[in-house]
Amino acid sequence: MQNHCGDPDRPLIDAVAVGDAAALDALYQRHGLHLLNYLIGQLEDRALAEEVLQAVMLAVWQHAAGFRGDSQVRTWLFGIARRQALKAIRKRQTRHKRRVDTPLDAVPSVAGGNVSAVVEQRLREEALAEAIADLPEDQQEALEIVFYREMTIKEAAAQLRINPNTLKSRLHRAKINLRRLLTLKDDPDA
Repeated sequence: MQNHCGDPDRPLIDAVAVGDAAALDALYQRHGLHLLNYLIGQLEDRALAEEVLQAVMLAVWQHAAGFRGDSQVRTWLFGIARRQALKAIRKRQTRHKRRVDTPLDAVPSVAGGNVSAVVEQRLREEALAEAIADLPEDQQEALEIVFYREMTIKEAAAQLRINPNTLKSRLHRAKINLRRLLTLKDDPDA
């Protein structure tokens, strides 16, 4: 196995693609804790994050052969984690429609007594997560690496192996598309 594009994880993903369980274990050892921390931040529920991490690793096992190498393996793993987290959030929302996770007696202390402000904020966050999931993958990846992983443009561009101006362009297009998608959600006739 050859080390493609300087990505130390590429030989591992190539090995997973041909059914090497030890390579999957090695990927998990390298990235499992980072993925778990990311998922805990997204889901705010450690038990659910652990379940989702298992779904991520299963998806890696099942789809490693489809890895095209357009990004670093680590970035691909975080993309899978993001999609699995969004899927878990949607599933949780479907199961608990119209249920607010925060007890109502705790809300006034959070929002200065304004329950509707807390509910509105949660609805905006959910709409944003759904809109991000509807973006093209390269734009999702750009947003994730810069805003969720808090990398600088220079660091993120190096991680993605693209020109910083290309990354800036992707971020710009992502913002425009998010604005459009969120407008459509607010006013479907727009």
